[in-house]
Amino acid sequence: MATGWLRGVVKEVGSGDSVVLVAAASSSFKTIPPQCHSVRQEKRVILSGIVAPRLARRDGSTVDEPHAWSSREHLRRLLVGREVTFRVDDLIRDKGIEFGTVFDSGTGENAAVAQCAAGLARCKDDPKTQQNFEYFGQAMAAEEGAKKKGVGQWAFSSDGGQGVAREGGPKRKVLQVGTGEGRVSPEDLVAKSSSPSGGPKTRLGCVVESVGNPHVLRILLKPVKGETQKREFVSATIFLCGVTCPLVQRRRQDQDQQPAGPEPYAVRSKVFVENAVLGRDCEVCFEGLDKYGNVYASVYTDKQGTSLAEQMLELGLAKTLGWSQKMLASLQGSRQRQAERKAKDGREGVWHGWEPSSEGANGANGAGASRRCLVTEVVSGDTVVLLDVASESGSATLGGEERRVHLASVRAPRLASRQRGESQGEPWASEAKELLRQRLVGREVTCVTEYERKVPLGGGGGQQQQQTRTLTFCTLTYEEKGQGGQAKTVNPSELLLARGLAQCQAHRSGDDTASNYDDLCDCEQRAKEQKKGIHGTKKPSGGAARVNDLSVNSSQQKSRQFLPFLQRGDRVGATVDYVLSGHRFKLLIPKQAVAITFALSDVRCPARGEKHSDDALRFARVHCMQRDVEVEVDGVDRGGAFTGRLLLQQRGGGGGGRRVDMAEQLAARGVALVNA
Repeated sequence: MATGWLRGVVKEVGSGDSVVLVAAASSSFKTIPPQCHSVRQEKRVILSGIVAPRLARRDGSTVDEPHAWSSREHLRRLLVGREVTFRVDDLIRDKGIEFGTVFDSGTGENAAVAQCAAGLARCKDDPKTQQNFEYFGQAMAAEEGAKKKGVGQWAFSSDGGQGVAREGGPKRKVLQVGTGEGRVSPEDLVAKSSSPSGGPKTRLGCVVESVGNPHVLRILLKPVKGETQKREFVSATIFLCGVTCPLVQRRRQDQDQQPAGPEPYAVRSKVFVENAVLGRDCEVCFEGLDKYGNVYASVYTDKQGTSLAEQMLELGLAKTLGWSQKMLASLQGSRQRQAERKAKDGREGVWHGWEPSSEGANGANGAGASRRCLVTEVVSGDTVVLLDVASESGSATLGGEERRVHLASVRAPRLASRQRGESQGEPWASEAKELLRQRLVGREVTCVTEYERKVPLGGGGGQQQQQTRTLTFCTLTYEEKGQGGQAKTVNPSELLLARGLAQCQAHRSGDDTASNYDDLCDCEQRAKEQKKGIHGTKKPSGGAARVNDLSVNSSQQKSRQFLPFLQRGDRVGATVDYVLSGHRFKLLIPKQAVAITFALSDVRCPARGEKHSDDALRFARVHCMQRDVEVEVDGVDRGGAFTGRLLLQQRGGGGGGRRVDMAEQLAARGVALVNA
């Protein structure tokens, strides 16, 4: 049964005498509707009148016949991606096998005749084929010409004979990725791209054999230079690094559940990948492994071109995947994020209905709003407490409420939590907090709200699971004098990352990020390369110092034992760990490794519940909380608290400043009475 002549596009080549065709109308990914629920139809056609050497099975149960790989490669380079004119000549109905004639529409070349002319296929010798195959005479003439030239499988033997196919010949060995003898481990596969000197990773030649979901490819890695004689190929399944795509094949949650259809834009994304790389000569760069041993890699269609992942992101056919993007070099990850941002702005593909978030931290002062604030407390390495600064007076607005904000797109090591029963925090957590304390406390900063996140409260059942709280994430900057007296802008988030005291958050695709996210990733990458902080093997130098806490369950007798050590010099350096009231503080004295309760001896502020007690407490928090101070210890009261003067160093324009008596400041503010 012969059909009329049809037009199609060669999707892939399975062997030296078979091709997979798709309709020309569905060959472009742009013609695939977003909500397409089925993959495009295909037709596998075996070339009429010829037979090519058989390739080995994928399970390794057979080996390649001589010249089988060369035959497949010749037909692949000849037809993949080309528009062809074809006709079905015969059909075996019970097996669904179709035989046909295929012509390259551009060159008019008959694929079967071209294979015979290259000596990589032979004509069938059965009478039925000779009678039914219209172009059998041309194929036979091409085969005779190949024999005379001694090409392909008809190469001349050592005794000068010709016209007989060689029994020997180059054979390939295909190694699978896995564990065990005769396999290539995932670690060894990734090491093939690694540079011994730590330079840029090496790209390796490969052929993409199949496409599952758009970001999952099965490749055949070619032998590298110097190992071509071994003829060892590696078959591996890889995931595109840094991206995730809509799924064409979704896993069933239950065995009895009906299979779910493709997600929106999944088929379009898969068609784009098939058109770009399936059956093509590509380059692959192995980036790393996930915790399950899956291989993540970047695929390039040419030496100078952008990666396949970047092309998909720019067309809106994929989304960035933060945790796998960390395997990439900082420049490559930045290019991926820029490509996704371009697709968002153009509402391409999966971003067709995307709108930037308009709700910010405080309604009118929403995302992107900038304000001047005073840092009153550092809670952890990525969390601070701010107080708005009045623009008309330039001083702290003490009537406003303090608010807790988090550094956008940054995660610092966690401190120990009493609520979780932790006695020790993560390594480098104290160093990250101390860096922010030294840099930010008492300093005016510019706060730009980037985004908000709602997180659940508690871990109990019932209604408690439905309760949430809103966290505000901001970017903070401040000005300081650099070399030559010129002012420079400092971003504490970049400072933390550059010193290896924090990590960039691995955002999900579509989530809001810090406006300078690329700069943050660059800082983190430099810290990784230099093995600083959490990225190195060195332990924190400070460690968890033991502190004798006299502020808890202390007595007058116990405090008097430490009094001589605190009165040796005129003043003792300390840090205000907590403000208990307007005139009462918890101080940490590093030199003596002791924490004490300290009360101002010259003034007394209203007790809790009394008039102006909140004003006194707020004033003390704004001016003393977590500041480096000096104290002059006079004695010990009946409760075991040390008494004396507290001198605070005001921050000056050049980083200095004069020392002021906190008692005088409270009295001048009108929130304290002088002791008689």
